[in-house]
Amino acid sequence: MVKFDAKAKRLRNFVAKTKNGITRLVAAVPGYQAAISNVELPNARELDPKAIFSREVSRTLGIPAELATMNWARLPGRSQIRRWLVASATNRSVSSITDVVYRSGYKLDALELRPFAIARAVNMQEALVVWMADHGCDAIVIHNWVPIAYQSIHWESGSLR
Repeated sequence: MVKFDAKAKRLRNFVAKTKNGITRLVAAVPGYQAAISNVELPNARELDPKAIFSREVSRTLGIPAELATMNWARLPGRSQIRRWLVASATNRSVSSITDVVYRSGYKLDALELRPFAIARAVNMQEALVVWMADHGCDAIVIHNWVPIAYQSIHWESGSLR
């Protein structure tokens, strides 16, 4: 918990030093701790999307669905096939971010996956975006303003030098 307290203190100090005043706090879960899946299902009432998406989350994140936070939205598509965008992140990554913000004394207005934050920042209808840092990179395909696919790679900081 000391690690979270130190990060919360850094967040408080950063906000205090900001000249224009921060009115909203939005956080993004790193790509390597999250997954986006496009799932197509037959248009059948007896199918339980939550059960199917839970298996998809387990497959893409490599952890049981109980250890993940999951959201989905229906996409436009043909009448016999229902298309869904499923977004998920590990509970650990979500709680790490929310705990730091809580300990800082601020309120988190939104928490999203990094691909969605980058898509919004790029503000292009169609794009291929590559985000790089010392500790990893993300490649994001944006179609109709939505990140529909991405790949995230994480490595140790400084390992490519």
